Amino acid sequence: MLDKSWFTKSLVFLSKTLKHAPNFEDPETLEAWWVSLSQYSQEDLSKAFRLINERDREFPAPARVREAVIEAKTSGESGGKFSELLTLINKYGSHTCPQMEPMTQEVVRRMGGWGAVCCWTDDELQWRKKEFDNLYRDIMSNDDAYRNALLIAEEPKSVAELPGDVKEALRMAVNSSKQKNKGKQTIESLLDELKQ
Repeated sequence: MLDKSWFTKSLVFLSKTLKHAPNFEDPETLEAWWVSLSQYSQEDLSKAFRLINERDREFPAPARVREAVIEAKTSGESGGKFSELLTLINKYGSHTCPQMEPMTQEVVRRMGGWGAVCCWTDDELQWRKKEFDNLYRDIMSNDDAYRNALLIAEEPKSVAELPGDVKEALRMAVNSSKQKNKGKQTIESLLDELKQ
């Protein structure tokens, strides 16, 4: 649980280092910030405040602090994943796409695929790492994209293994296609699989 005393001291310290800070002596202002951010741990907020202090010039809104929490959480994780990716590139080269963790696989896909990442030059690595980190963070903060990344990575063997909403979308596509009388054999086999 987050210590309110530590939270208050941290906000006051941050307010002395950045421009346009609210008055945290006002109990209502402090309470509004507490309500907005008390769900985070002291460790997460400490990293976020440090990040904000290093990068921002003006005092952030609570939404910016929440973004910094996500950024701080994923930057270490994505940095390790980027190092793993570079190891895989060196080990396998562009001819063989190795098995990767689903999130890394989705980031690689969004960066142009395995062949594209294998063509990076040493001069590009610094900004490619930033691009990788940003994509990784975006995927982590968007549940739908994360779920899709996992679905793509798992590649279900049959329609029966797909989540219900994906099955429903397939069912609608099959019905629409069936009405147009196209590809009856494929549609019939899909319908049989959907019944399972």
